Amino acid sequence: MSRRLLHKLIEPLAILPSQTVRRQLIMRSPEMRLVLAVLHDAVRVITQDPKDLRRRELEEFLKVRTWLLDDSREWPGALPISLTATEEES
Repeated sequence: MSRRLLHKLIEPLAILPSQTVRRQLIMRSPEMRLVLAVLHDAVRVITQDPKDLRRRELEEFLKVRTWLLDDSREWPGALPISLTATEEES
Protein backbone atom coordinates (compact mmCIF):
# COMPACT_ATOMS: atom_id res chain seq x y z
CA MET A 1 0.00 0.00 0.00
CA SER A 2 1.47 3.33 -0.99
CA ARG A 3 2.13 6.06 1.58
CA ARG A 4 -0.18 8.39 -0.37
CA LEU A 5 -3.04 5.90 -0.08
CA LEU A 6 -2.28 5.40 3.60
CA HIS A 7 -2.41 9.16 4.24
CA LYS A 8 -5.77 9.37 2.44
CA LEU A 9 -7.00 6.62 4.75
CA ILE A 10 -6.00 8.18 8.05
CA GLU A 11 -5.82 11.95 7.43
CA PRO A 12 -9.00 14.04 7.61
CA LEU A 13 -9.42 16.77 5.00
CA ALA A 14 -10.45 19.24 7.69
CA ILE A 15 -11.60 19.34 11.29
CA LEU A 16 -14.08 22.06 12.11
CA PRO A 17 -14.18 23.70 15.55
CA SER A 18 -17.69 22.34 16.06
CA GLN A 19 -16.33 18.79 15.68
CA THR A 20 -13.59 18.97 18.29
CA VAL A 21 -15.66 18.85 21.50
CA ARG A 22 -17.91 16.09 20.25
CA ARG A 23 -14.89 14.29 18.82
CA GLN A 24 -13.11 14.41 22.21
CA LEU A 25 -16.15 12.87 23.92
CA ILE A 26 -16.43 10.14 21.30
CA MET A 27 -12.71 9.34 21.53
CA ARG A 28 -13.09 8.64 25.26
CA SER A 29 -15.64 5.87 24.74
CA PRO A 30 -14.29 2.32 25.18
CA GLU A 31 -15.71 1.29 21.81
CA MET A 32 -13.90 4.07 19.97
CA ARG A 33 -10.66 3.34 21.79
CA LEU A 34 -10.95 -0.28 20.63
CA VAL A 35 -11.62 0.80 17.03
CA LEU A 36 -8.63 3.13 17.13
CA ALA A 37 -6.41 0.40 18.58
CA VAL A 38 -7.42 -1.97 15.77
CA LEU A 39 -6.77 0.71 13.12
CA HIS A 40 -3.45 1.63 14.75
CA ASP A 41 -2.34 -2.00 14.59
CA ALA A 42 -3.51 -2.28 10.97
CA VAL A 43 -1.47 0.80 10.03
CA ARG A 44 1.56 -0.65 11.84
CA VAL A 45 1.25 -3.91 9.89
CA ILE A 46 0.51 -2.40 6.47
CA THR A 47 3.37 0.10 6.56
CA GLN A 48 5.95 -2.69 6.76
CA ASP A 49 7.83 -3.74 3.63
CA PRO A 50 6.42 -7.17 2.65
CA LYS A 51 9.84 -8.24 1.32
CA ASP A 52 11.29 -8.04 4.85
CA LEU A 53 8.58 -10.10 6.56
CA ARG A 54 8.70 -13.66 7.80
CA ARG A 55 5.92 -16.07 6.85
CA ARG A 56 3.64 -15.32 9.84
CA GLU A 57 4.15 -11.56 9.48
CA LEU A 58 3.46 -11.79 5.73
CA GLU A 59 0.21 -13.66 6.40
CA GLU A 60 -0.82 -10.90 8.83
CA PHE A 61 0.17 -8.25 6.25
CA LEU A 62 -1.98 -9.94 3.58
CA LYS A 63 -4.96 -10.25 5.94
CA VAL A 64 -4.77 -6.56 6.85
CA ARG A 65 -4.38 -5.56 3.19
CA THR A 66 -7.42 -7.65 2.26
CA TRP A 67 -9.41 -6.09 5.12
CA LEU A 68 -8.48 -2.54 4.12
CA LEU A 69 -9.34 -3.10 0.47
CA ASP A 70 -12.61 -4.96 1.16
CA ASP A 71 -15.63 -2.90 0.04
CA SER A 72 -18.12 -5.13 1.87
CA ARG A 73 -20.32 -3.36 4.44
CA GLU A 74 -22.04 -6.49 5.73
CA TRP A 75 -20.07 -7.06 8.94
CA PRO A 76 -19.39 -4.89 12.00
CA GLY A 77 -15.64 -4.54 11.31
CA ALA A 78 -16.14 -3.17 7.81
CA LEU A 79 -14.56 0.17 7.05
CA PRO A 80 -17.06 2.89 6.12
CA ILE A 81 -14.88 4.06 3.22
CA SER A 82 -13.87 2.67 -0.13
CA LEU A 83 -10.17 2.44 -0.94
CA THR A 84 -10.63 0.77 -4.30
CA ALA A 85 -11.36 3.99 -6.21
CA THR A 86 -8.48 5.71 -4.44
CA GLU A 87 -6.05 2.99 -5.51
CA GLU A 88 -7.10 3.30 -9.15
CA GLU A 89 -6.38 7.04 -9.09
CA SER A 90 -2.77 6.64 -7.95
